Amino acid sequence: MSIRKNIKRLVLATALLVPGLVHAAVALPGFDIQDLSGDTGATVTSTSFAIDATAFAIIFDDSNLDIDIADEIATFTSDSGSYDSLADSGFGYGSFGGTFSIGSLLSGNFSNLEVFGYGNDIDYEFESDLTFTSGSLMGSFTGGRIEGAISGDIVIAKLGEIAVVPVPAAAWLFASGLIGLIGVARRKDNV
Repeated sequence: MSIRKNIKRLVLATALLVPGLVHAAVALPGFDIQDLSGDTGATVTSTSFAIDATAFAIIFDDSNLDIDIADEIATFTSDSGSYDSLADSGFGYGSFGGTFSIGSLLSGNFSNLEVFGYGNDIDYEFESDLTFTSGSLMGSFTGGRIEGAISGDIVIAKLGEIAVVPVPAAAWLFASGLIGLIGVARRKDNV
């Protein structure tokens, strides 16, 4: 097989992967979720993930401009998945699926909520894309995501729309390098 065909295949594979380099993050406005009095917080076990917290404000920008809302119970309950700690280190990873609700404002599903443990079996980070199925704010949100942290039974999270993060400059440099390789291969074939 010629160098040109190999480079064409590499370029095609890269073109298919570049959209995967774009990842999502929570956009503002978004719900501010924490465990308040009466909430049980968060639990992570080898077979389940659960949050019992309260959405108490909607944050509009990074200057912490927010609007208090009537406290709405925020629950996340897994019905599938698992969490694995890495042999006595406390570090680990898990993935869960299940349902969530924020009072009557928003409810839906999560199918790949990722949980990352940090060395002591009490500190975790979690994130997931969400699918909305009902609620009075469903029409205001077109797609959703949650990101947060757990320490013991304490949970702090943000839930909002999805903001697509642009492709990093390194990907564009990689692509321009591939184009250069195509030019070199083309020149070799013509010589």
